[in-house]
Amino acid sequence: MSYLYKIKKDKELAIYTLVEPLSCILHALEMYDLNKINSIYINGGGSIGMLFTFYLSYILNKKVYINDINTLREKNIIKNFNCATTINTYDLIIDCTNTADGLLKSLNIAKKGQNICIMSHLYGENTSFVYEISCKKELNLKFPLRNGNINNIKNAEKLINKYWEIEFNNLLSIHQFNELPYVFLNKLNFTSNKQIICISND
Repeated sequence: MSYLYKIKKDKELAIYTLVEPLSCILHALEMYDLNKINSIYINGGGSIGMLFTFYLSYILNKKVYINDINTLREKNIIKNFNCATTINTYDLIIDCTNTADGLLKSLNIAKKGQNICIMSHLYGENTSFVYEISCKKELNLKFPLRNGNINNIKNAEKLINKYWEIEFNNLLSIHQFNELPYVFLNKLNFTSNKQIICISND
């Protein structure tokens, strides 16, 4: 099935870079009964963590706590999406750090039998601790990948058109193509939660 999909441009073009990652989030959450999930801990405030919060807190009105090692990015999300600042228990933990240290933290805070959605795909890194900790705590781990059905792309576009407000644009930064190496090298230091590369001004 083709994943090429022509968008209906209602907002500035850069906003639609949110559609594909949001579709991955919709696919990941298909694995859970959201009616039974109210409190969510999201570890990692990059584009995936930010969009999880946008969907779960802002659209679905779930109680969300966001954590990021970059405190400015964390504050950006809390300010825009009215996240909780303290939660004692979690129905679901979502790891979006894309680092072994971040994933280890997510597993360490989990309680026995905890549901954990792992969006970090750490190919080639030492993640042997995942097996040991998940066995000891009898964790329910899921590793969703990509978008699932193309309907997730279509639904993500509808959600962006309906719910993304202009004031949320402070979560984004747009960079020219010649800045690409700089952006990748300094990705963790940006205060913006998603960095967008502009390939053409046309």
